[in-house]
Amino acid sequence: MTYSIDLRKRVVVFVRPDGSKAEASRKYEVSIKYMCVNDWCNRSDLTPKIVKSIF
Repeated sequence: MTYSIDLRKRVVVFVRPDGSKAEASRKYEVSIKYMCVNDWCNRSDLTPKIVKSIF
């Protein structure tokens, strides 16, 4: 699933000061299990990554 850039920014803004990644995951209903929140917090460019399908 591709999340909007706006949602990604809101999650990162929530986490950066003192919020937890797990709490952001619950609040915004995004995956922490598959590294969404972790990945977004570690990237400077929040645009979706293009991944080629093998099908």
